Amino acid sequence: MYRNSLSIVFIALFVIAIGAQVYFGWQEHNQELVELGAPSIALTTYLTSGHFFRQLLKISKANFYRWPYMLYLPFRSGRLVPPSQKISKNPKK
Repeated sequence: MYRNSLSIVFIALFVIAIGAQVYFGWQEHNQELVELGAPSIALTTYLTSGHFFRQLLKISKANFYRWPYMLYLPFRSGRLVPPSQKISKNPKK
């Protein structure tokens, strides 16, 4: 258990984030339906609706485009940072 604790924490955070997305997306969708005069829907109906999949894919797409850049940053910063130089006590005039 101790060796896998970091994985367990990240999986739990992922599940919590998806659960929050489901709950708040369902609330938002029901609010939109009420504003349009339609009856609100059950959570199980929301999970099979296009609104749920569209919101889930929107989040996934944003993260998908962000990850290659995040993986590239260490290589980029390693080439752009000049090597450290020794500071001389007597600067040249």
